Amino acid sequence: IILGKEKKLTLIDQADRTVTVPRPIERIVATGLPDGVIISVQLGAADKIVGMSYEAHKYANAYPSYYPLPDAAPGLKDIPNVGSYKDPNLEVIVSLKPDVIFTRGYIPDLPNKMQESTGIPVVCICTSPLDADIGLAYRVAGKVLGKEERVEELISYANEKISEVTE
Repeated sequence: IILGKEKKLTLIDQADRTVTVPRPIERIVATGLPDGVIISVQLGAADKIVGMSYEAHKYANAYPSYYPLPDAAPGLKDIPNVGSYKDPNLEVIVSLKPDVIFTRGYIPDLPNKMQESTGIPVVCICTSPLDADIGLAYRVAGKVLGKEERVEELISYANEKISEVTE
């Protein structure tokens, strides 16, 4: 039974890893492609992002219509770069003192190595390739951030629009 007062949460991320994160989450670093950044912004947690990957910076600036981060969260352009998804800068990440690191899980053992090296919980969320369970990515991030209600609103909205287009 979850009361909402717990100091830790243990969950299974999208890479099928069991991860324990502190509660509440106040500081997020997002490595990998922009998935963790975009989901955090959409869940209303842009102010918690303290570092993001080179790729997140690159895609936000190169493809503003696809990754509208500058408009949705203008402060993110000044957020520290924590390296690339293949080679995150662990020293910079540790210096930012995040409560959690969001990354993708498609580079074998990288999430485990990051977590072991930094002592910071690493949660894998992924919205691509096209067969990825996007709803699961949002639900995992929403659970970590305590934004479950917002996740269900977004999923309901998306399903409604998909139904409209399908009809």
